[in-house]
Amino acid sequence: MEIRIPIYDEESFVDSYLRFFKGVIDLTDTEFVVLVRFVILYRKLIAEVDNPDEELLSVESKNELRGDISISSFNNHLKSLRDKGCFIHDRSSDLFKINSLLLPKEELNVKFDINGSEEEFA
Repeated sequence: MEIRIPIYDEESFVDSYLRFFKGVIDLTDTEFVVLVRFVILYRKLIAEVDNPDEELLSVESKNELRGDISISSFNNHLKSLRDKGCFIHDRSSDLFKINSLLLPKEELNVKFDINGSEEEFA
């Protein structure tokens, strides 16, 4: 079976892609909004700067998103996203990066393994 989702712009693309993971990762609505904004920012940074991973969680980026989203407990949501595996620490660069599974691709193939073992998301 194949399901096609119409995409109209960058935000709907990222939102639709990440919506699949919302339940898998058990994201709250607010965590989902924060993650969508970070992924959109990351995709923008890829086109604009040499090292988007360095810029993604910079003070400037966080302040921009914090103002955009206007969430008082913004840092708590960031920590929760890290705890849930959405941001992963890269020891070689000592930076937190978005989990590569959460970076939208034009096609997402999903397989359900009913008899599979439980594995942590990451």
